[in-house]
Formats: sequence, C-alpha cells, structure tokens
Amino acid sequence: MNIEVLTKDDWLALHQRPDMVSASQVFTLTGENTYESPYTLWARKMGQADWPEQNIAMRRGHALENLCAELYTERTGRELEDLGDYTVVHHPEHPWLFCTPDRRWVKSPVEFKTSSNFKAWVEDAPLSAQTQLQIQMSCLEASDGAIGALLGGFSEEFLTFDFTRNDALINELIHVAAEFRD
Repeated sequence: MNIEVLTKDDWLALHQRPDMVSASQVFTLTGENTYESPYTLWARKMGQADWPEQNIAMRRGHALENLCAELYTERTGRELEDLGDYTVVHHPEHPWLFCTPDRRWVKSPVEFKTSSNFKAWVEDAPLSAQTQLQIQMSCLEASDGAIGALLGGFSEEFLTFDFTRNDALINELIHVAAEFRD
C-alpha cells in the first residue's frame, strides 16, 4: 500500500492536478453530482475556473470528524486509526487514483459525513458517499468499509452503514476516472 503523508498545501495541490483523481472527485465524474459537473471539475483542474472556497458545510464536516469517530466507536465497538488529515493512499495499480480516508478500522476505510438532509439518508447512505467509499476500499485493498453519518437539524442522529467491496462497480468507476484523466 502506497501511503504518503503530505502538508495541507501539497494535499490541495494533488487534488488540483489534472493527472490525478481523488476518491471524492469520482462521484462528480459519474455526472450524478448536483453541485459540480465533470466539465467544471475539468476546467478547475486545467486552471480555467477557480476552485471553490471552503464553505461552512466543509468546515463543519472536518471539525466534527473526531466526534463522528467517537460516536462510531461507541456505536460499533470498533477502534479506529487516524492516518492524518493530509495522508493519501494511492491505488496499487493506478497510482493516479488516491484517497484520504477519514479513519481506518483494521484495513477497512471508514468515511464520515455530516448533513441536515435526513431524507437523503432514510434508506441507505447516498450514492455519493458509497462511490467515495468503494474507491477507498479499492485503494486500501479492503474487502469492506463503512460510513458514519452525523445528521442534524430538527433532531440529532448518528447512523452507521457497512458495505462490502463491489469490484464490478469499482472497475466501472476506475474506467470513468481514467477516461476523464486522459
């Protein structure tokens, strides 16, 4: 497993490189992201559009990561490892594909999300989170992974979802990412 510990500036620069694709960017490449199109991501990576400033939702998610980890351990009994905010794990066969897992349980990635949109989490974790997790499982060579979601708004709730690796989906996502990169 190729793990690289970066500075914040180097981590941001890696995400902005046109020849690199992060797990969090793959969902955009599927065309399902309502906040960013594949074209917008391409324009940003090519220096033709500005990268967005960190918004309150992004800051909230990062600030609540430790709380999510505590709640996840309380809920599941799984002790988690923090690889660090700016640690990247490169895919073993496609080093241009990488992830920064929020935490790791044994070898499995655990991704945290915060949201006030209860409806998106009623039946399952949203596709965006599942896509990111599947790429993380691929990078970490893990057979499973999990998502923890801290939902706020009218009431507070912490949900957990376990997933098994889906190689057919991962292969399709890698194909989409490779086409974008090319």
